[in-house]
Amino acid sequence: MICSLFFYISVAVSQPVPDAPKKSPNSITLQFVDSSTKIGQANEWVKSNGFAARKYGEILVQSLPEPCVLLVLEDIPTLSLWTLKQEGKIPAGIHIYDFDGTFFDSLPSVASATSHSQTLEDIFRNRETAERELILNSKVPVYSTARRDIRDLPGYELIPSGMVYTFTHKKMHKPDFAKAISILDSFLTDSTIQADKNIDNMLAIVHYMAGVNYQFMKTAWSKDSAILEFKAAARYSGELRGIYGMLAENFYQLGDLENARISCLTAIQRKPDSLKAPLILLDVEYACHDYPAVIKAGQIVLDRDPQNDLALNRLVEANRKIKDNDKALEYALKALSLHPHSYPINYTVAELYESLGKTKEALAQYQKCLSLTADNTIKTKIRVKIRNLNK
Repeated sequence: MICSLFFYISVAVSQPVPDAPKKSPNSITLQFVDSSTKIGQANEWVKSNGFAARKYGEILVQSLPEPCVLLVLEDIPTLSLWTLKQEGKIPAGIHIYDFDGTFFDSLPSVASATSHSQTLEDIFRNRETAERELILNSKVPVYSTARRDIRDLPGYELIPSGMVYTFTHKKMHKPDFAKAISILDSFLTDSTIQADKNIDNMLAIVHYMAGVNYQFMKTAWSKDSAILEFKAAARYSGELRGIYGMLAENFYQLGDLENARISCLTAIQRKPDSLKAPLILLDVEYACHDYPAVIKAGQIVLDRDPQNDLALNRLVEANRKIKDNDKALEYALKALSLHPHSYPINYTVAELYESLGKTKEALAQYQKCLSLTADNTIKTKIRVKIRNLNK
């Protein structure tokens, strides 16, 4: 499923986590209304954003080779390209698929399987299947305006190319990132666009994509450039909701733990049902060796996913670090209930019983560990522990 839908939020990375935003405006593209209603809403949007929309659409088009296929879902890219389409400025070699066929073509299998009784989640699931078939069978390159989960596309990578992402085999030629960034700069340095405060959300996305392109360059200097672009994306976020989970991930990958933490906290507040940001926060706090913060982040994860393995593991480790072995054992036993035959978890439980002076339980657990490993060196170590406990 397209997983980086640019919904609406606002906050600057340099600022404290703000209060929750007012109710976000509805997406034009992702709603169940007739096409004429959507077209009317789109016309109003173009009236407010026409100049910037054309410029945005132009850098999207410049990011694409011909021939190719482009998948779009979000309002800004869809409506910007639609603005160009109305003016006959979409090159013939670019075949665009949108959410439901209102502005461009709809993926055939999605159109036939979609009904108003379905939820967005149902439709996105249908799209995943349709997109997979399209990507695997297309004779021309396939691009997307947003990141997509590629676990159902073995052998493929999702790589930025200017304002879009491309699905490539791992041995295929990588995009020219320097050229792609120069295309984005033409938008970011346009003084007319910069003066228009109504299009901050466009600037946020372009800065974000510039950061992603820099991140993939992997040169000696591109890391710092990527961080600067991601900070700019946060400053311009305006009405965007959803970008902070992605920013948190990018900052963490680049080793900027402070901005990763701030982005995580903002994402958690703005999208309280999302699991992505709490999981990243868990890794961020662990990397900072802030174990009380790890515990707090781990509990946030468990509130959303009570059986999350990473959270349980981190909670065991963090509580051991602060010498709260009772709490560590509590989480270790939860993990053990999910994975009763896991040697590492069984061994951790045994150690915790031993540290708490629960000799009988520790002995039983170590005996169980003997049956869960074939490594004679490890078995010898366990037998020594058993002998010492029996003294």
